[in-house]
Amino acid sequence: MRIGYISPPGSSDYFPFIRVRARLISAQNKAQLYAQDFTYGTDFAHSDDEEHFDAASQYSYDDFDALIANAAEAGDALRIGSLRIASQIATELR
Repeated sequence: MRIGYISPPGSSDYFPFIRVRARLISAQNKAQLYAQDFTYGTDFAHSDDEEHFDAASQYSYDDFDALIANAAEAGDALRIGSLRIASQIATELR
């Protein structure tokens, strides 16, 4: 899992970003029963084989100082994203 804020090359903007690789492995024979990659936040850093969830634009910041000044709100974005991904994994495993 990778979680935090990223800034694309050539930009001072910061965006929330979470990447999770979920796998379910059989305890009996070690066979992979489920595998899926997920991303949340900005869409410039995910690939086509990942399920992606966009973050609300209110959670992007113009620069590092703005990110730090809004640390509690920025943390909310990461909690929202983590819950969104966890909910999707639970849905897929039902």
